[in-house]
Amino acid sequence: MNIDLEIFSPVQQINSSLFDSHGVKVFIKRDDLIHPMISGNKWRKLKYVLKQAQAEGKTHLVTFGGAYSNHLMATAAAAAKFGFKSTGIVRGEEVDNDTLFLCHLHGMELQFTDRNSYRDKLALFNQYFGNDEQAFFIDEGGHLPKVPKAAANWLTS
Repeated sequence: MNIDLEIFSPVQQINSSLFDSHGVKVFIKRDDLIHPMISGNKWRKLKYVLKQAQAEGKTHLVTFGGAYSNHLMATAAAAAKFGFKSTGIVRGEEVDNDTLFLCHLHGMELQFTDRNSYRDKLALFNQYFGNDEQAFFIDEGGHLPKVPKAAANWLTS
């Protein structure tokens, strides 16, 4: 599995006679072109999560979110793109919506849990995946745990 972290996000000039008349040049970074579902800040967080999972030899991404979570959808798409299995633990009652449909379409298994149990995500992970050596915990929103600067050198390489 090769995770290419050099996904291109071009900078484009916005042309307008209004800008031209005032001698102004305006540019926009097109993060929307990174990927249809893993764009901008979602990619900027997930690329490091994926790199860490790969470095640890993990093949199963397990993450958390609400029923309308863009993080769940981006993780499902990233897992499919880079060859990971994925599970989303969804806060609240079981529902059907477009976000969860797209997660499922990208191969993500969805598990719904009550809001009280959801508060302790690590306990949920251990309950369902504690014996799965391939499972990799991703906190809600794609946050990596805080690590000392010296231990995080691989993040910038």
